Parts: sequence; structure tokens; C-alpha cells
Amino acid sequence: MSHEKCPNSNSRDYQVDEDEINLLDLLLVLLRHKAMIFGFCLAAFALASGVTLLMPDIYSATARILPREENSGSVYVSMLKGQDVADAIIDKFDLLETYQLKSRSLVYPALDGHVSISEGKKDQIISITVEDNDPNRAAEMANAYVEELKKLSEKMHLSGAATLRQYLEGRLVIVRQDLGQAEGKLKAFQIKNKTIRIDDQSAATIEAIARLKGELDSKEIELGGSPELEQLKTQVNVLEQSSIGGKVSGDIALASTGGPGLGLQYAELLQEFRMQVTLLELLTRQYEVARIEEVKTPLGIQVLGSAIVPAKKSKPQRSLIVLLSTFVAGFLGVLAAFIREYGEHMSGEDRQRWQAIKASLWPRCRSGVGAK
Repeated sequence: MSHEKCPNSNSRDYQVDEDEINLLDLLLVLLRHKAMIFGFCLAAFALASGVTLLMPDIYSATARILPREENSGSVYVSMLKGQDVADAIIDKFDLLETYQLKSRSLVYPALDGHVSISEGKKDQIISITVEDNDPNRAAEMANAYVEELKKLSEKMHLSGAATLRQYLEGRLVIVRQDLGQAEGKLKAFQIKNKTIRIDDQSAATIEAIARLKGELDSKEIELGGSPELEQLKTQVNVLEQSSIGGKVSGDIALASTGGPGLGLQYAELLQEFRMQVTLLELLTRQYEVARIEEVKTPLGIQVLGSAIVPAKKSKPQRSLIVLLSTFVAGFLGVLAAFIREYGEHMSGEDRQRWQAIKASLWPRCRSGVGAK
């Protein structure tokens, strides 16, 4: 019984071994086609070496800056990538001639390919890296980007401050005119109606409303639709609709020959006059601040590190290129060796299938051969 089982077991083991990949057979295939594989590697090595030697050396120089204002990094990055800065760099370094391009529109993408501008997500440090085949030009261009950013930032600051100052100048002219008119109407009313007297509480309320309205007009110029502006509007409305505000409208004590309606007219004229006085004071302060801002140097940017002339090239990495090319060629050589080995030992049926595939892929070649 035992003698009958052993041969069957050995036979099964032998069949399994035949189905498994034999490493020695693989090695034998590689040895048979070693000349072809070596030829692939040698050709790739020689070609990659020649191509990389023809590649120019590229040098990288980096300048680093830090915006002084918070959350302004993206703004400065946009300015650095903008056309104003690009035009200044193109003209300063004559990049049409340097890049040997005929159209300025072609220089912009070429410049973008040589310059990398990025902002650190955590530290907000902006890095400006320039790549060029001239190490001196690479450093000079990186530093030029920083200088052009400073100029553009200062120009925008001056433009904004000048615009605000000019606007406030125009508003002051109008407010002075309105103040003169309000003062004239108040004096004319007092002269016409002789002696007028209001109680202290009403006078204080008129003064408070006038001051708040003056501040409201001033804040509308300064703040636009901000929460502080809405808060001022609420205060004015509450004060005007309060019980004290009601007294201002009708219960002003008068010592004159006029009727009770004169109290309301006087209160409105006095309130308008006080409001214009307050508005003139506030706008004058804003105007002085705008003049100071116009001549003050903006916070701008802090240069953390100017670009220095690189001593070593950054690319191409010739050794790595040659090594990877040779490795890929060796892999393709091994693949070609196994394909050739399979073709040499292809069975009759597989060979017929392969002929049919070739006939389907290249029918013209087949017809041409038949015609001959």
C-alpha cells in the first residue's frame, strides 16, 4: 500500500514543480540575451550622458520677505505676480533679448517659468525663487522683485492716502459753507425774534443730538456701513424719540412775543448749527490724520534674506538622470529578452495566432507581400 502511494505523491510534486517559475530558467534567459540587455543599458547611458551635457546649468537664488501687516501675504503675492512688477522686471533685465523672444506677450509665460513665488501657510514668509543660467542674474532678479514690490506698495499707499485727503478737502469746503449758512439763519432768527431763552435740559439735549448727528456724518465718511455706524444711528433715534427729545420739540421756554411754534424752529436751527460745528471739528481731525498718512512711510515688508549669488547649480542633476535612464533601459532590455525568448519557443498554435494578429494590425503590409 505504501509503495503505491509514494510514486503518486512524487508525481504530483513533480507536476507542481513544473508549473512553478524556475529561477534558474529566468537566469538562463537573461544570460542568453545579456548582450542585448547590456546594449540597451550602454546606449541609454551614452545617450543620457550626451543629452545632459548639452543641458545648460541652471542656478537658483531665493529672496525671503515677511509682510508687516497681518493677513496681507496673499495680497503681496498677487502684487508680485501682477503685470506691473513683471513689466518692470522685463524692462530692467531686457528679457526679450535674454530669452530671445520676439513678442512681449511671449515673455510673460517664459518669466513665469523662471520664477516661483510662494507663501508659507504657518509663518506667512514669502519666498521669491528665480532660476537662470546666469547665477548673478538669478540673484539680481530675485532682489529686484523685492524692490519692485516695495515701490508698488508705496505707490498704492500714497495713492490711497492722497485720494482720501483730496476727498476730505472737498467735504470740508462743503461743511464750512453749510456751517456759515446755519450760523446765518440762527442769527437772523435771533435778531428777528429778539430774546429767546431755553431751559438747560433742553439745551443739553439739543447739544447731544447735534453732536451725535455730526459724529454720524463723520463716521459715514470714515467707516461706511460698519457696526459702529449703525450703533450711532440707533443712539440718535433713541435720543430724538425719548421724552427729553419730545420736550425739545415743543416745550422750549421762550421769552419773546412770538407763538409756541418759534420754539421748534429755534431748536431745529440751533441743532443744525451745532451739528455742523461738530462735523467740521471731526472732519478737520480726519483731514490732519490723512495728511500725516500721506507723508508717512507705509509699514510694507520686512526683508528676511536677500538673494545671494549661488555657488552651485540647482539643476540638471546629471548623475540622477543618467542613472534613471540606464535603469529604465535595463528594465526594457530584460522585458525584450523574455519577449524574444517566448517568440523563439512559441508553439504552433500561438504562432498562428500571432500571424493573425499581425495580419489584422498591418493588413496593407500583408497584401503587399502577397502581391510580390
